[in-house]
Amino acid sequence: MNPFVNLWQRLPSLLGVRFAQRMNTNFGWRFVVILFSTYFGIKGIVYFISRSAFLPFLRIKLGVDDAPRFQALFTVSLLPWSLKPLIGMVSDVLPIGGYYKRWYIVGSAVIGTAACAVLASAPIVTVGEGALAAVLFFFIHVESSASDLLVEGIYSEKMVQKPESGADMVTTVWALQMVATLAGACIVGVVADKNPSIYIWICLPFAAQIVLPVAAGWLGEERTTSGFRKAKLVENGHFFFIGSVMAAGALGLGAASLWGSTVVQAAYSMTIGVVLCALSLWLLPPMLGKAQVYMFLSSAMNLSIIGAMQPFYISGPECNPGGPQFDLAFFLSWSAALGAVAGLLGVVIFQRVLSRTFYRRAFWTTTVLEVAAAIVDIAIVQRWNIRAGISDRLFYLLGDSIIQDVVVMMDFMPEIVLISKLCPPGMESTVYALLAGFSNFGTAVGSSIGAFAIDQFDIVTTKGGPCDFSNLTWLIIVAHIILPLLTVPLTFLLIPDARMTDDLLGVASGSTPATACRAARRVAAACAPPASAPSRPPQAAAPARARARARRARRPAVGRRRAPQGSAHRPRPGAAPSTPRRMCRVGRLAAAAAATPRRRLGRHSGAWRRQRARASSAWPSQRLGRDGRRAAGAR
Repeated sequence: MNPFVNLWQRLPSLLGVRFAQRMNTNFGWRFVVILFSTYFGIKGIVYFISRSAFLPFLRIKLGVDDAPRFQALFTVSLLPWSLKPLIGMVSDVLPIGGYYKRWYIVGSAVIGTAACAVLASAPIVTVGEGALAAVLFFFIHVESSASDLLVEGIYSEKMVQKPESGADMVTTVWALQMVATLAGACIVGVVADKNPSIYIWICLPFAAQIVLPVAAGWLGEERTTSGFRKAKLVENGHFFFIGSVMAAGALGLGAASLWGSTVVQAAYSMTIGVVLCALSLWLLPPMLGKAQVYMFLSSAMNLSIIGAMQPFYISGPECNPGGPQFDLAFFLSWSAALGAVAGLLGVVIFQRVLSRTFYRRAFWTTTVLEVAAAIVDIAIVQRWNIRAGISDRLFYLLGDSIIQDVVVMMDFMPEIVLISKLCPPGMESTVYALLAGFSNFGTAVGSSIGAFAIDQFDIVTTKGGPCDFSNLTWLIIVAHIILPLLTVPLTFLLIPDARMTDDLLGVASGSTPATACRAARRVAAACAPPASAPSRPPQAAAPARARARARRARRPAVGRRRAPQGSAHRPRPGAAPSTPRRMCRVGRLAAAAAATPRRRLGRHSGAWRRQRARASSAWPSQRLGRDGRRAAGAR
């Protein structure tokens, strides 16, 4: 076939036309619009640009140049991602107007849009040395986190209803976020050196657009009766309690970050972290609780020191002479775009290398790789790249923007797989929100402790004067190397020893082969008569059975474990021979199933011949000879 004709025939598939047609057929174009509105507009553009705008808005427009203070305000702005469990549980037990999700999404959109309008235009954002601005950024992220969680619950239900759609839904969601990240990076690159309020004005229409399709009912959510769902609250009371404590702890951490010192922030965050870990181990199923504690600790012990690293990279010669001195367009835009592509590469590497390995191996491997990636920051701080003749921009792009983003995505993927495998049937949304929120709260705790570490290492980032980055290398070693390595032993204590392809819910419920064998042996022991009861002597075997036993004794048995002479059943290795009547029938079957491994039958084994004999008695014309071929003279 002509290659151009072949290319023309494949063009619809290459352009995604057939993929879009499948999505339209399976889920309808209205819900596809909802996905675009949420994952391109809200979690894509609004989330990326608002997070990128935080640095120029506070440091350039508001003049917040103190590193611990900047880090504390940044922690406050991202706290809504720790409130996802509370948002999900409240929407599950208190529908508004008969809808569990519609009006919560609309309400969060109104809050986020209003916050964008005030942040971009009102002069009062300077109140409280950036505290009010951080609170307004907090409300913008409330819209992002709530929309993400609630729409995710809807599309999860639709995936269950349409199993033939495969991974089309997940592919669409990730593709929209990837395209939105690249588009947001280009937008930030154009307006990076202009008034920081332009960032927020760009977010405003994207934050408001989701109201129309959701209010029009394009979610496809069925209407139910209004009222408080007390039964659902009681049924999932332990999950709701932990989510409520986490939400209260997150709001308390926000208050401590706004008005408390770095010592108060660190002490409070560590205290509430210990309380939440104890509650998880006490109230949740063992495997679920341990996994939740591990994800919290792995996030909390990888300290965020963004308040020290960002000024080091972007400060001018008056603050950091001889430093990288990146402009905002390069630092916020082009490196982020390259990092998004590198994140996709991390997904591919994980799928090829770690997707079928053990959970423990995946977690400790990605932790070690993440520690190794921290050497890139140390090399730039110590100026090793300059001595090697590599420019700061090239080394930063190849290091921070590629290696670290690849490793971060490889570390993120096992968490997603583990969370999905630990969600009990019928409670997927609740458990997923709890585990994801717990991991996000660990990141907030790590950021709070990071502000304390920046203060203790005497990092000075004041604009217009000499800065002090002399201890930055040691801060990186402690925050990104020593503390993360301490989580490697926790992998073997808190993560299940199973492959990513295993059914963890079956393991958690005790239905593994080992526990089944132990249960079968307990049943066999319970069926056996007391030791004082006289056992009946073995009965003489029938002549035909005796001849068959003699034939089997003259050649090795294939495909099954041989039984001791005189025994009518097969005991497990090392057990004393038992008489045929020693156990009841249930006990004998259970013991045989526990002791005998499943093997493929040999061609000439006794079991194979018995099976063929039964077949020959049913169909005489197909009777087989000993070698498996049709016997001569068979009728």
